[in-house]
Amino acid sequence: MIGETGSLATLPRVAARLRWGMRLAVFAALLCGFHGGPRTATAAAPGTPVRGEEAPESTSQNPNGGEAANPGTPHGLLKLTIAKAIEVMLERSPPTEIAFLRRQIDKKNFEVAMKEFDPRWTVTAGTTQSSNYNRTNDTRDASANSRTGLGATMKVPLGGSFVLAWGGTKAQGIGESPNDVGITYDLSYTQPLLRGAGTDVGLANQVMAQRSEVTSLLTLKGTLIGAVSAVIQACRALMLNKRQLEISQNSLERSRDLLRINKALVEAGRMPAMDLVQVEGDLASRELALRAEENRLDNARITLLQLLGLDIKSQIDLATDLALPEVTLDQAASTRKAFASSPDYLSAEIALDNARTALMLARNGMLWDLALTARTAIAGQATTEGNAYRNASAYKENNRSVDLSLSIPLNDPSREQAKANALVGLRQAEVSLQQLKDTIPLRIQDKIREIQLTKAQIELARRALELTERKLKIEEDRLKAGRSTNFQYLSFQNDLLNAQLNEIQVVVAYQNALDDLESLQGTTLEKWGIRLERDVQLPER
Repeated sequence: MIGETGSLATLPRVAARLRWGMRLAVFAALLCGFHGGPRTATAAAPGTPVRGEEAPESTSQNPNGGEAANPGTPHGLLKLTIAKAIEVMLERSPPTEIAFLRRQIDKKNFEVAMKEFDPRWTVTAGTTQSSNYNRTNDTRDASANSRTGLGATMKVPLGGSFVLAWGGTKAQGIGESPNDVGITYDLSYTQPLLRGAGTDVGLANQVMAQRSEVTSLLTLKGTLIGAVSAVIQACRALMLNKRQLEISQNSLERSRDLLRINKALVEAGRMPAMDLVQVEGDLASRELALRAEENRLDNARITLLQLLGLDIKSQIDLATDLALPEVTLDQAASTRKAFASSPDYLSAEIALDNARTALMLARNGMLWDLALTARTAIAGQATTEGNAYRNASAYKENNRSVDLSLSIPLNDPSREQAKANALVGLRQAEVSLQQLKDTIPLRIQDKIREIQLTKAQIELARRALELTERKLKIEEDRLKAGRSTNFQYLSFQNDLLNAQLNEIQVVVAYQNALDDLESLQGTTLEKWGIRLERDVQLPER
């Protein structure tokens, strides 16, 4: 949620809650618009997965799926901050919605797997009406039979299973014939002694289900990190293109001013008219460059709107800056964070544990099938149900048995195949994990070096920009005094344009490099106050 203190938010049921929060916000904004009262930022609904920054004025929805304008603002204008853009992406982006839907499926699969040792009950019932011809006495015999049953099976962690069955039958007598009622109880337990025996095998499915649940959370985390990073960098790209457009506009204005100065000099007879050609050509080139910058800005706007899942016809008022945050770079600490939080690395660790479990199961599957079964059955027969239950409870008609069975598969290559596949899978998991152990520190080292280099480039770029501005101002004064040429002035103007563009580009590159480092560490969500429905905790190894 967006709170006054920037408290952390959670993601469960995010889509439903956000829709209600947006409806309330729209209603509040409309009331403020109709009554002309002051507008304040609305609090987001519980479950909004962003923090920190003040929310912009709420927008209402268009029938075509885009965002309508606020009352008193131009049509289709969206006022956004980076935090608000992340919130909108989590609510509306189709890839994010798909990730949440997959997460719901994984949660249901986990719930089912954790009920492996719950009893499974089955109820049966039926009735039969029959009429048979008796050839001996040339008559037709009629009968009515009914049956009911209740069964239950339950697995135990040792690998065995209980089977309980209760059954009742009733043959309805015809005429003076008595009823025939039967009651049976049957309880058996089967315990494997070789293949499938032991808690390691019996609990393997639940252990792997727990790992799959953690992997599902890590997958969702990785998806959100990628989506959040894409939105942040798209916002910065929009700001960069907007700033570049402003620089191009200022450069165009300077060229127009130069043209006016030159025309005045021509009219005063201090400059030949043919010298205007160079300035006019430069002006045309800058107008063309301005059109290219406008096109790049529009492409950046469309890219951001697509990431947010909004109507691409909307216009964006992005309230953010390109400030340089002060950070402490520690390669060892960043590497430890990556090993503790990176979804890729943690998923690789779980994959290795699953490969070891798969090999254990494959080796167990090669054992002989030796099983012990103990069974007891109780029955009661009478003409009434009460007498049938009493006869059954008297244990007169009871049977007990103990069975030991052995099955030895011969010439079955599938078991060796399963073991070979498990061995290869284990080696692949080990190689993948080791590769991440080797590459993560190198990637972090390279990213820290890039951040440090870019930070130094910013200082140099700003110094160069300051000197270029002073140089151009001096040259402009010289040109007005007739002591310089158009060629020299245009050359210095191009230097200023390049210096301004270089300064803003290295600032954005620095911020993006910091975001990349957070992605490598797996800490992007924590920075922006986004929490999963529960913390990711690795199962015991």
